[in-house]
Amino acid sequence: MTRRYGLIVIALMILACDGKAGRAGDSAARSSSPPAGMVHGVTMTPLSVTLGAGSAIRVFASVDADAAVVYRGVTNWTSGDPAVAAVDEGVVTARKAGTATITASAWADTTVKGTIVVTVK
Repeated sequence: MTRRYGLIVIALMILACDGKAGRAGDSAARSSSPPAGMVHGVTMTPLSVTLGAGSAIRVFASVDADAAVVYRGVTNWTSGDPAVAAVDEGVVTARKAGTATITASAWADTTVKGTIVVTVK
């Protein structure tokens, strides 16, 4: 008799979930980025830096967003001239003399970016 009630309880739980639990795509919908306009900017530190060829420095980017927005910070780092200065997760490596602009974009809205100017001597 106990087994029968256990099966009934399981059947009711399945009906209550309406078969939606665990479907592919459910978690993707919950993890989508917030609407545009909730991320206001990316602040870079320092704003500019001068390095000697072969040296490296960590630069920082903070995302300015509405308090209600849950975001993952910076999603993409790029160099305007990787031959002059390369960037990998915020670490800038000076390669040869010249000037390069390092850009960080916000995860929640990749159109929102911050930049710093790197001069290599």
